[in-house]
Amino acid sequence: MAKIVKSDVDSQLFTAFYPFWRIVIIGAITGIVFWVVSGLINNYASSISLAGNIATIITAIIAVAAMVRMQIAQPLIIAVLVGASLWGLAEWVDGLFWAEALAISAGLYGLSYVLFSWLLRFKKALPILIGAVIVIVAIRIVITL
Repeated sequence: MAKIVKSDVDSQLFTAFYPFWRIVIIGAITGIVFWVVSGLINNYASSISLAGNIATIITAIIAVAAMVRMQIAQPLIIAVLVGASLWGLAEWVDGLFWAEALAISAGLYGLSYVLFSWLLRFKKALPILIGAVIVIVAIRIVITL
């Protein structure tokens, strides 16, 4: 017969130890891949904004696969939120020296992945997503100023 175990203590976190350093590495590598892919697509696309938007989608797919492999919670939501907040990054770094553009891309992606993975580490979905949307709106407002 099956034994039913009920715990009175339910942690709100997914894990006790959350590997933020892994997420920083995934984000930085994703930023580097974004810069390379947007540069390659720009050779064949009509504009840098189109190339950057396509590269954002491609790098989000790659990042989701990497986060699933590393068993990071809610990888698809994290990638979508980072993509929404950094949409148009190729236009922002266009015209910079390649090392500056690469460093800015890697840094912004690394910080964004850590920020949104930290926001999404709890179980309650609705308040977390509302908070994430508020953060994205704030980021987009700051960027456009």
